[in-house]
Amino acid sequence: MRKTDVGTALVALSRDRRGATATEYALIIASLGAFVVAGATAFGNSLNTTYQSNRTAMNNAVDSSFDN
Repeated sequence: MRKTDVGTALVALSRDRRGATATEYALIIASLGAFVVAGATAFGNSLNTTYQSNRTAMNNAVDSSFDN
């Protein structure tokens, strides 16, 4: 391939916008996926903390009932 053929192909490729929309949609979907994973992780951590505190409170209540 000659240098002028490569230059012509690059110019034509830079003007072709057909793949731009697909790429933009892919980036949007990837971003949304990242937000969903981050939100689920944060919610999971919060839920775990809640269950741990409830478990501790229930264990303390059971332990104190046997101390009497």
